[in-house]
Amino acid sequence: GFLLKLQADTLSDEQFVDLCRRSGRFPDLVDRLLSLDRLNEAISAAASASDYDLLALADLFAQHGHDTGI
Repeated sequence: GFLLKLQADTLSDEQFVDLCRRSGRFPDLVDRLLSLDRLNEAISAAASASDYDLLALADLFAQHGHDTGI
């Protein structure tokens, strides 16, 4: 997580998303996807996340204005 945050500004969006997917960093992945208005991909990523991550992911959806109808 620490290294990902350090490299976040130097990676392209696609590189960041790919790295998050490969490393299982679902909160970072969902946050970036929502920032890019890629809601369907964010929902798919959230569906793959563990129960442990779901509450944090729900907060991310709400922060990005997607807290109704999901």
